[in-house]
Amino acid sequence: MQLIELIHSFVSSETLERLFTELRQSLDSISHDSDPETMSAIEAGDAVQILSRLFSKNDTTTDVPMSLEFCVERNSILSIWQSRYIAKVLQILPVADDKLFSSLSTKLLPTLLRTIEHGERVNHLDAVWALIWDIFNAHGQEVFNPNRKMSQANEQPHALICALADWFFSDIGSSAVMTKLLCKTEFWVVLQSGFYHSNSLTRKQSMYTLKRILDTIEKNEVAINCDSMSDDVIFWWRPEAKKDVSNVWTDLILLMETLEEKQTHVIKPLMSRLDNLIKATIKNKHGRGLLHTSWITSLLQRIACHETMAVRRWGVVALLTADYVACPFFEQQLEFFSGPLVVMLTESSIYYKSSESPKDGCCPLVTALVQFFASCQLVLEQQRLATFLKGFLHCITQQQWNGSALVYVTYALSQIKQTPVWGSSALNDIGCLLRTTKQNLDPYTRGAIQCSLMKSVMHLVNTDEVAVNDFANVLALLPSDESIKRGSSLWTELAQWLPQMAKAGTTNEPLHLWQYIETSLAEMTNNSSSENSAVIMSLQKHVAITRLLLLMCDSGLLPRQPGSDEDALGDTLHGLLSPVLSVIWSVKFHPYVSTRKAETAMAFLVTLVDECRILEGSAVNNVVNRIVSRLVENSSEGLLLYGLRRIPDIKQIEDLPSVHLCCRAVHIVGDRPECSGIGLVLLMSRLVNACMKTLHKFNAQVNLADQLPCHAAMMFLGTICETFSKRFGVDSAYDAQVLSFLKQWKSVTHFGKTSDSATDDSVKNQQSQKAMGRLMSEFLSVQWSAQRYLLRCASLGVDLGPGGLDYVQYASDCLDTLDLTGGEHLMSVFHCFTDFMPKLEGDLAVRVMSATWRKVKESLKTPSFWPLYELYVQLAFHPCNLTSGYGTPVSSYLSQNAQEILSFGEERHGLVNTLATQVCRWWEKSPSNLTYASNYSSLILEFCLWGNASNKGLRLMEEAHSFVTSHGHYWSVNQLIQIETRSDRALRVMMLNMFSKLHHHVPEHCAFANMMIDELMATQRHLVAVKTYRNFPNCSSHLRKHRVCCALLVLDVFVVEEQLDMFWLYLLDMLSQEVQPSIRCLTEWLIVRVLQRRWSLLDQIWTTLLQCTEKKAAFLCSLLTILSQVSKTTEDRHTLTEFCHLAIPRILPWCSSHHFNLRVYAHATLITLWSLCKRNQLELVLTRYCLIESIMEFNEENSNAQKVTEKLLDNFFFKFHSVRDYSIESIVHTLPYLTLVTEEEWLKPQLFSQLSPDWQVEGAHSLPLRSESDELRQCKPGAWRVRVTDQEDDSQTSVSGDVQKKMIPWLAMLPQLEETDTVDEMTQSRRPRSGELVLVTSLIHKIPNLGGLCRTCEIFGVSEFVIANLMYVADKTFQSLSVTAHKWLPIREVKEHSLKVYLEHMKSEGYTLVGVEQTAHSKCLTQYHFPRKTLLLLGNEKEGIPADIIQLLDVCVQIPQQGVIRSLNVHVSGALLVWEYTRQHLSADTWPLDGQQDVGQSVSQQ
Repeated sequence: MQLIELIHSFVSSETLERLFTELRQSLDSISHDSDPETMSAIEAGDAVQILSRLFSKNDTTTDVPMSLEFCVERNSILSIWQSRYIAKVLQILPVADDKLFSSLSTKLLPTLLRTIEHGERVNHLDAVWALIWDIFNAHGQEVFNPNRKMSQANEQPHALICALADWFFSDIGSSAVMTKLLCKTEFWVVLQSGFYHSNSLTRKQSMYTLKRILDTIEKNEVAINCDSMSDDVIFWWRPEAKKDVSNVWTDLILLMETLEEKQTHVIKPLMSRLDNLIKATIKNKHGRGLLHTSWITSLLQRIACHETMAVRRWGVVALLTADYVACPFFEQQLEFFSGPLVVMLTESSIYYKSSESPKDGCCPLVTALVQFFASCQLVLEQQRLATFLKGFLHCITQQQWNGSALVYVTYALSQIKQTPVWGSSALNDIGCLLRTTKQNLDPYTRGAIQCSLMKSVMHLVNTDEVAVNDFANVLALLPSDESIKRGSSLWTELAQWLPQMAKAGTTNEPLHLWQYIETSLAEMTNNSSSENSAVIMSLQKHVAITRLLLLMCDSGLLPRQPGSDEDALGDTLHGLLSPVLSVIWSVKFHPYVSTRKAETAMAFLVTLVDECRILEGSAVNNVVNRIVSRLVENSSEGLLLYGLRRIPDIKQIEDLPSVHLCCRAVHIVGDRPECSGIGLVLLMSRLVNACMKTLHKFNAQVNLADQLPCHAAMMFLGTICETFSKRFGVDSAYDAQVLSFLKQWKSVTHFGKTSDSATDDSVKNQQSQKAMGRLMSEFLSVQWSAQRYLLRCASLGVDLGPGGLDYVQYASDCLDTLDLTGGEHLMSVFHCFTDFMPKLEGDLAVRVMSATWRKVKESLKTPSFWPLYELYVQLAFHPCNLTSGYGTPVSSYLSQNAQEILSFGEERHGLVNTLATQVCRWWEKSPSNLTYASNYSSLILEFCLWGNASNKGLRLMEEAHSFVTSHGHYWSVNQLIQIETRSDRALRVMMLNMFSKLHHHVPEHCAFANMMIDELMATQRHLVAVKTYRNFPNCSSHLRKHRVCCALLVLDVFVVEEQLDMFWLYLLDMLSQEVQPSIRCLTEWLIVRVLQRRWSLLDQIWTTLLQCTEKKAAFLCSLLTILSQVSKTTEDRHTLTEFCHLAIPRILPWCSSHHFNLRVYAHATLITLWSLCKRNQLELVLTRYCLIESIMEFNEENSNAQKVTEKLLDNFFFKFHSVRDYSIESIVHTLPYLTLVTEEEWLKPQLFSQLSPDWQVEGAHSLPLRSESDELRQCKPGAWRVRVTDQEDDSQTSVSGDVQKKMIPWLAMLPQLEETDTVDEMTQSRRPRSGELVLVTSLIHKIPNLGGLCRTCEIFGVSEFVIANLMYVADKTFQSLSVTAHKWLPIREVKEHSLKVYLEHMKSEGYTLVGVEQTAHSKCLTQYHFPRKTLLLLGNEKEGIPADIIQLLDVCVQIPQQGVIRSLNVHVSGALLVWEYTRQHLSADTWPLDGQQDVGQSVSQQ
């Protein structure tokens, strides 16, 4: 301020010029235009402040007198510099930091524009708009992503438009330039981008700008874009259509503003207004809608960024289900649907099933997505549809996807009807997507996506535009064990579709497909290469050719010779494959055949054999397999002979792929019974002898080049032992030699090491650490594959010579190997451990299990984890170990290891299932095996209760898997992968299956069942005893107790008579403590079943009904329900008569109970009993209690009472029959569904029969799988409620009525009213308020009162809030009540002992001190007028304002009251006085409280 006063005192124009030059240099430093030697000493921020004051025409900051001559000269200089500085500001804005940008846009630039003439101002405003568009183009058009925060540069265009709103949108009717701005499509594009910005302040600035524009053009009756009918016109306004257009814009702005709230109950009533907005886009007879569709898409992109999942899902569903026939979305916004819409669909949370979703149904969004694609196909002509679907697919490949979301989206794509729109680029995108999913998704999800994509290819590919090679390459990317195995549903569909692709007259007709395969095979064998090269054509190419060939065979497209089908097809295939087969056959006669040719031909034949494998149980014709088997048989000698010749030629690590190929060839020859004969056996004998001869030299070799042939020999020997021994047994000519060799072979652990004397540089160059590690691991693995053959022969009783096998030494050698290898190479070692585990005892067995478990844990994140883990479970939980006595080292280790597996299983599904399958399968084999199960009772209990309350991500994936599973063979992945076997549900199904197979007449079964009942009851008691505040529906505790009850219902038949009393007391205790409906229903069912076994226990219920009070209303209601159930299962007339004589007198008193629920339950039970008496004609009961008939008649006349009782009687448990509905289905599927247990807990009957096929065998299980009646299945879910109303969908709320709308403080959003405008509102520091009321609470000590008062002060604009201790603000209670008000409100600390000094100081500042207290001279609030500068002092909660402080006050004010209580809560009192002060001083220019006021007018007044 002193500097500015000094400037005004200048009398020299030269000095002023120098100042302007200095300030210009200061601004130049920002844009890096200045020379460092001439940089100004003035900071840029100070320069902006000075320039703003200098260029202000109404500057009155100084009283320094100035001469007339100086004023004229000063104004002349200012006019010269104005344009210069406007240009400089526009140059600086794009590179300025946030603070400087705010100062330039809100202070200097408006000041400069205010000081220039109108005509020149128009030119500068055009330049400002050009700058805004440039900034937006450079930073603003970022790809929409609801999960990513946009850059701060993206905020600048909106902040600048908002800051200059007074210049852009005032007097718009007389400004042709401003009217032209609103006619620019670019302007509306910029404005719309702000509506879905990640910064809430930017969104509000955009909303303010739109409201300002609408207010201005409506007031001035300006026409915008009235004559243009182009779809590019985003905004139009015609004064004659003001009413209709205004209503649409009101709804749009109301929705935009409401979306700033997070509460769903505020947003839901407005959801239907989106439908109105969509309808407003429909074109009228003049070819124009009231609203351009881009406003809808902007709104939907904002919804996609919303914090609430339900809102996001609602928005996407609303978009997908719009009427695209009537609405011009595709005409105006086609690129939106192949861009931002795809990004919106990547959000996984929108796919959760809502509570309104049908039972066992899919999420609503999937149905909406299928409907959307159907609409696209209906509305778009083929060319535009092709453009859209290509863009949609390409955008899918550019995004990161959650697996479940991609399952749903690709499924919707696969539902599009046959339309040829995709070309080669689409197939390339699909290939890219298949490669991506292979890296980061589980096999089941991956397989479902692959199936959907291939179905989409069959429906959408344009066969005229797609080359055979492109299709074959995509085909090769599908793993055969996940989606496209021969005989699977997808393979069948492809075989049926291929003739359509190869129809005559197209570029891909059958002849061309044939020629493609023929040409590929010719290229495969004709390419020349050096003899030493072992480069083989890529496996993917081989797979592509073989799959296309097999598809042509299965679809009947191969041209055939005359004759029988098999002979004709065989001749055709023989002729087609002759280039490959001739190379293999030539091996027998040409020892020097090209290595490349031979190995390429072998690789193709091996791939053909692998791809020929048929899915078990499929209906595929086996003719092709027989033909291929004959081809292999004819080629077998050539395959083996090539391997025999290749062994000594292996000199480099690069040659090892050839060895792998030869071993695969040996394997397929050994797997085929057709490959037999003396010649083959002799050739095998030669191959075995060559391997052993090479391996005999192994210990003498010192360098790697000489060791590699030994490596090849060991691989061949291991493969031969693994395959040929299965066919030829132990009597083959070479078997004795192999066994003798293997017994003498010493386990090798030093393969790959060379002596220090090795000097072969070429070998040294090959010894990279990775290559050598793989080489050694592979050798160790294959040597144990060979040794396993020796172990298998020993187990079959083959004479292995004197001494047999030393299993302890074998175990020691295997343990040494474990430390030297890893991954898939451990498989053979684990197999060996499994084979000789029965021979190990005590500490050695524990040592083996510990070492193998350590290797399993090391492979946790590798592809080999699952195979190794399954082998580990087989060897560790081998029957020989499970029979170990309790307390032995083996038993102790297994118990500890099982607990560790359970811990790992919480993170990785399926681990516990594998363990349970291993142990349960052995226990089920024989009743005697169950006697050992008592050692693992805690483990079995965990199996029964396994599965935590699933988190959201896991729940979403389970829903997707259930969706895929429910479609059966629609996805071939369901034929190839049994996902359910690894789910938590499958584990519980496995245990319930096991329990249901137990029988009364088997003592071991009874002992096991009673042990489990005791364990289950103890667990239930423990869960009830553990008090937790998280005992809400479907929490972990609730679900575990529910599972206990389900298991008890299956096992309760094994409760012996001696234990029945204890079991009865346990059930009553649980019933009296449990609150969850699902557990109460199951417990009531258990009690009914116990009563059916021992009728005398009813006496305890009669006693309870007489002695119990209404304090246990829930318990009494359950007892009444139990009586109703017992009466329905009593068939004997005499017993039923006796029961009714005892029950009716005890039920009648409760019909007059004060407790409403108890009274209604008593009425319902009485009606049930009375109906049974009338139906069975129990005259004694009907005569004795004839008064009840009058009661029934009275109830029928009293409609309200009757309706409530009827609603209870319609509840599922009153329709439930405890005997007829006793089944697995009712226990674990129907009742959980009816009692609102989470869907993840429902166990479908199909899963039981899938995991245990013997459900079809009569008497195999103790209870039926399905219920006899459908009555229970058809009941509606939900617990009974007293006040039941027909609930309507919230989305159908009337759009014409009033709705909740939170106020938005628009003026606080304007840049010119705040210090920093480009930061988010939540980060703003506290700033002075416009009011002059100070609230002092130093006498108040209760934090809830202070928190509430803080919120009140912020809302009503109190200038300062005074408290006794600033530490109160950090308290959680304070913050929960203030709701962030403490962030915006200036807060001062004044201790109670300093209060007098503070009050005297404020009095000296001109404040009137007002106390809120009842005194002898206090004034009534309604009669007191508050001065503008008021300090309001509140008293202590109990003692009020002390007398000595009252003496300092100017006045005391009291609140008039009419009741008996003498005082209000201090928070309420303070709020009343703050509001009264606000009301008295309320004015439009300083208190903008109404969020719906004319914002433009309000700002103008400011």
